[in-house]
Amino acid sequence: MNDAGYTLSEMLAALAVIGLSVGGLSLGVQVIAPLQLSTSRAVSKLESTRAAQQRLEQWLARGAPFGSQQPDQLSGDATNLQFQCGEPAPCTAQILTAGATAQLKLTNGDSAATPSVLPLTAAAASFRYHSAETEGQAWPPSDTTRQALRSVALLQTTSQGDTAVLEARIWPEQHAICDFDPVMQDCR
Repeated sequence: MNDAGYTLSEMLAALAVIGLSVGGLSLGVQVIAPLQLSTSRAVSKLESTRAAQQRLEQWLARGAPFGSQQPDQLSGDATNLQFQCGEPAPCTAQILTAGATAQLKLTNGDSAATPSVLPLTAAAASFRYHSAETEGQAWPPSDTTRQALRSVALLQTTSQGDTAVLEARIWPEQHAICDFDPVMQDCR
């Protein structure tokens, strides 16, 4: 190179390097874009599942704790559950299946209130009830021992079997007027 500037061959070589760089960057963008889209979808699905779990936990906290010796307090099967929540009618949860999707419908016992409808990730879904001693698709369990409901899980059925979509924990906190007996797991 002299004081007059670049030669034509030097300029063509620089343009070729720039062209290769831009081509490589555009190929990288084409590879990364589908990965970013699938990651965004997975994050969105996780956020909606977490929101549904929090909503179900808050909804169940309205009537908790639930003991097996009080079947009128909470009763449930694979697709429905209900409990007394201080409203004229009981609070209910239903799994509604429509085609390839399912929804969780929560009502607060007040007929004037709009129910919460949460989308689920699978068409075949069911409730599973967990206590310290048992796990089953119905509450109260058929076992006659006194038990406290610890969580309600929402399962999806796939070709590999049942997998948990979410699990709403029920905290064993008692109302202020309760004198809780840890042996009986109930108010005295």
